[in-house]
Amino acid sequence: MSSNKRRRKQEGEYRSAGEPYTGDSPGVECFIEWLLVYCLDTSTDEARSSWRRLIRRRPERAAVELSCITAVAEDPPPDLLPLMQQYGAVHLYPLRKKARVPGTRADYVEWLRQRVHEFTEIAQAEGLKASGADELRED
Repeated sequence: MSSNKRRRKQEGEYRSAGEPYTGDSPGVECFIEWLLVYCLDTSTDEARSSWRRLIRRRPERAAVELSCITAVAEDPPPDLLPLMQQYGAVHLYPLRKKARVPGTRADYVEWLRQRVHEFTEIAQAEGLKASGADELRED
């Protein structure tokens, strides 16, 4: 283990994705599950395909997941960054003044809101109602 990882682990900032959530933000368990499925070791195309499959096979579950990530994006928990980094391996380094810098909380919130928008558009295209409460639109 590198000295930086060792230091972070000693400071309580680093945990592996398999370790249980120990924070005090209520209602983030479904968000953690979403991160593990759609972000951790998953390409954007794989995430989109998996999301479409879930909508087709289990629309009620997809509606719950969409509602969950929407709630987190609208009211992000204080520990959003470590959650996204630990469980989703989401590490943002935007380009600012010709240099890559660690992402800010605002960068992570914006990234999450973009994913929610994208997943919502896919859900609507697949027939899942925008409210997320009902299973499929009746045509």
